[in-house]
Amino acid sequence: MKNKNQTIKNIVSCIGFFAVFAIIYYYVQLLLIPKSQFNSTAAVDGFYALEENSQDVIFLGSSQTFCTVDNRILEKEYGIESYDFGASSQQLGITYYYLQECLKTQQPKVIMVEMCMVFRPDNEFAEFAIAWNYAPTKLSYEQVVSAKKLFDGDMRKTVNYCILPLFIYHSRWEMLE
Repeated sequence: MKNKNQTIKNIVSCIGFFAVFAIIYYYVQLLLIPKSQFNSTAAVDGFYALEENSQDVIFLGSSQTFCTVDNRILEKEYGIESYDFGASSQQLGITYYYLQECLKTQQPKVIMVEMCMVFRPDNEFAEFAIAWNYAPTKLSYEQVVSAKKLFDGDMRKTVNYCILPLFIYHSRWEMLE
């Protein structure tokens, strides 16, 4: 009986340790994700806060989108509820993932996709820009599939960019204030 109680205590201790470790790990990742006044990926937090099926138009794409679309003017002058769900250097494959994420909670009448990145070869994208696009989104099956396609099936990179982005941002400790 004593061994059984000790075994249960050990199991509970291990589960507790890993739970605390996972929570600390999650918040350290949030701390290390780059932030700036031009952080286009801040739009992701706003998107997740939207009321379900509240948008008539969704804009997707790279910085050409979020630098030119003014949702307030569309709403004020035309009564069009819209959201700019673009992010810096957003490749077309990532734009498709953002569209999938969008359609989980919204049923827009119009989806506008900025196409400038279609002319840019995939090998010209910096991995940091890819991380910038995946980091603020919720972990999902679609995200993992998108990253796996983007990295030509490289599961190590897929896991690092989707599940363990701390490995991507580990060098940012010196930049923290």
